[in-house]
Amino acid sequence: MDPNHDGKLPSPDAKSSLSPRSMTYGDGQAIILLVAERMGLSPSHLEDAMRQLRREVIHPMTGAAIEKEAMRVSNSIRHDVSLVRLANDISNEFKAKFGFVPAPYMTGEQ
Repeated sequence: MDPNHDGKLPSPDAKSSLSPRSMTYGDGQAIILLVAERMGLSPSHLEDAMRQLRREVIHPMTGAAIEKEAMRVSNSIRHDVSLVRLANDISNEFKAKFGFVPAPYMTGEQ
């Protein structure tokens, strides 16, 4: 599954440019899984992460499973500064894509 092109994500053009969407702890954990997928780490619970980011209701135990997997993939890259930098860059793209930060902020066009 490619989290960038599943047809269910909000369109970047559909976002309001007035204010960013507030990010929850669960959203952050879900983004970590999308980042891991982009990096080729094959995380589990991707569909659950997408449901979280679409603001669908997920069971608390599903949220805990997302968190556990996010911790696992974070621990797998934390030893390598270049992987951490790559993960941070990718996460910034996803934060902009899902409206957690205004797109101009991410591109430096303030």
